[in-house]
Amino acid sequence: MKKVIILILVIALGFGGFKIYQSIQENSTAWKVKILEDFINIREEHTAYSNKLGEAKKGETYKVKEIYLEDKKYVWYKIEFDKEKFGWISSGRKNPYVEEINNPNKETDKEYVTDYASPIIKYDEEKYYTRNIDTITYDHLNITDDSEYKVTSKIYKEYCPDYHQYWIIYTVTDKYDNKSSKTQAIIFEEEPSDDKVLNLADIRSTICESKQ
Repeated sequence: MKKVIILILVIALGFGGFKIYQSIQENSTAWKVKILEDFINIREEHTAYSNKLGEAKKGETYKVKEIYLEDKKYVWYKIEFDKEKFGWISSGRKNPYVEEINNPNKETDKEYVTDYASPIIKYDEEKYYTRNIDTITYDHLNITDDSEYKVTSKIYKEYCPDYHQYWIIYTVTDKYDNKSSKTQAIIFEEEPSDDKVLNLADIRSTICESKQ
């Protein structure tokens, strides 16, 4: 009889140990956010005007239950801040208030990618050819960004010993004010007057390689 009781206890402890181990494994891979600010208000709904339910303190970590991305200023996370008590915390799109951990959708579902990254600018050709300064377009640019964005540019002239070269610096700004810039050589059929361009030497060392 004693042997049977001992065997039952061993089996029970074994299952209990497995459940604890499984819980630890699930917790280590769960989608979570770690609070970076001194505190973040916990709201009843995903809006800054919703009722305050409490505060999430710096260093605390919470599992993410849902995410709301329609707000242009904030990313909202639904968390369980107490047993069976749920609320929403926000994270600024320009300056995140939280650190994301184990976002399972980040590489597979753009709907769940928080837009903290700056735009990426690419082009295929080394030089951009255009008629004059008024015919510049951005059709040749390949811009990667999940939000709306605008493109602006400035033209610079590089003065070298036996020639001069024009450069265009593109700046892409998305709707969260994230910015990226990239420089490309630009060739005009009709060169602009000096009062319409800037001096490259004012912002960086000149390149002045072989004559182009």
